[in-house]
Order: sequence, then C-alpha cells, then structure tokens
Amino acid sequence: ENLSEGNNNFGEGTYAFVIDSGVLNSTDDLNIEDNGWSKSWISGEDAFTDGNGHGTHVAGTIAAKANGKGVIGVAPGALITSLKVFNSSGGGASYATVLDAIEYAAGIIEDNDLDKEKCVINLSLGGPLSLAIESAVKNIASAGIQFAIAAGNSAVDVDNVSPAGAGDVENVYTVSASDNKNKMASFSNWDDFVGDDDVDVAAP
Repeated sequence: ENLSEGNNNFGEGTYAFVIDSGVLNSTDDLNIEDNGWSKSWISGEDAFTDGNGHGTHVAGTIAAKANGKGVIGVAPGALITSLKVFNSSGGGASYATVLDAIEYAAGIIEDNDLDKEKCVINLSLGGPLSLAIESAVKNIASAGIQFAIAAGNSAVDVDNVSPAGAGDVENVYTVSASDNKNKMASFSNWDDFVGDDDVDVAAP
C-alpha cells in the first residue's frame, strides 16, 4: 500500500506534548493544536519558533503526516502541542522550567479529560540526576499518563540521568539508540542490571 495515497494518518485523534525547543507551525507536515495549549517559557520566543530545530525534528519523528512529503512519523497526524523550554540556541532551560512544563502538560490532559491511552508527554532532553523531576514523572505516570523519554547521548548509565532514570515504572518508556548493525550506539546512554531497570527499548 502506498502511504502517500489516501488518508493513512492513523495518528489522528492522538496527542503528543513535545517539551523541547519549540515546534515550527509552517512545515505543512504536522497537525499543530489550535486550542491555545501550546506554551513558551522563553521570553521573546513563542511556542511556534524553533531557532534550534530540535523540537520540530522530534515532532516530525512523532507525527509527520503520511502525505507524500518528507518523513512519516510513527503516529502520522497526531496532534502536536509545543511546550517550548529551550531557546534558539538549544539552551536556557532549568529543571524548574522542565518540571513546570511536565505538570502543565499533565494538567491539559486531565482538565480536558483526554483519553490517556491516546496521549504522550515527550521528553527528548536530559541532564544530571534530579529527584524532583523523576518524582514528578513517576507521580504523573501513576495516574495513567504516558511518557516517552530519551535515554540520552552521553554513553553513561541512565541511573545518573534525569528524566531517563524514571523509566522503571509503568507508563514511562525510556528509549536508547541502536546503530545500523542493530547494536547499541556508541554514544547512547544505557542501563545495567544494578538498581532499577530504566531503559525499555532501543531504536535506530
């Protein structure tokens, strides 16, 4: 079947909250929410600016439409909410900001009574261990809200990285990277058998 023909945007009706550097709303390849949910924590840059490009790239991986143009996301047509915590250079976020964005996303899901089976909060970011971040992720996940979290690219054990280290509970999916030989990518963070099992899956 040719994915560029007909409506193959089977992600429609699902929701992805992208906590990142913003998501451009000018690609014509994404469904961007128009409910006023998107938010920026960066002064002078709204949620739909992305001078860094990372947030838009992540949103495309998640939800780029099956429209014969560019890439196809894993949930093509999913509704993207942009929660911008990084500035144009890809920095500027504190854990306090990320924590606020996580709680804000969970609030939208709860307040609008969205089907939690059809929602994900995406965190393709990380830093040193933060018990506050991991506690928040685990508390929200215990209410049935799902997270997709990058393991990170520092070649270290995720036990020392947040939010990836929160991956040992239900509804939190920490993803490490595999290479073109289907082996662990040299740069990818990983998990060992000591402590909790945080990494759930590896993907190219």
